[in-house]
Amino acid sequence: MPAADESIEGWVARLRTWNASLPKKNGRRVFAAPGAETDKPKGVDWEEEGRRALALTRIHDLQVKRGKFMPRDQVVDEWARRAFAASRRFLALPRQIAGAVTAAPEVRAQIESEGLRLVREALLEFVATSESTPTPPALQNLDGELSS
Repeated sequence: MPAADESIEGWVARLRTWNASLPKKNGRRVFAAPGAETDKPKGVDWEEEGRRALALTRIHDLQVKRGKFMPRDQVVDEWARRAFAASRRFLALPRQIAGAVTAAPEVRAQIESEGLRLVREALLEFVATSESTPTPPALQNLDGELSS
């Protein structure tokens, strides 16, 4: 706004002088007070960053169409299936070992129970240390709680 004793022409001339003193960036004037901090970091070409992000999105979409990626649900289901299959194999080991070692029912039952206890402990320890590992049904009670 012009000062009380300033004419409109004088004010316009002062405004043009001030505008000409503003720094230019990419041919355009940056409208910020000299020395003021701007909200964009210096040295970042935002147009280039936008082009790069768009290119990465298009590459990802193309890879999905070509079958390079699997849906997350399918990966989770396959991981759970394989983890359960491995736990079933481990839980069957004590019976197989006991059958191969002896035919005596008392000794066989003792070997089976001790082996089953060790395998369950190992599987429970493995499940407890990983948040993304599903708990096999053989290690759960009917209410879904872990059995020790």
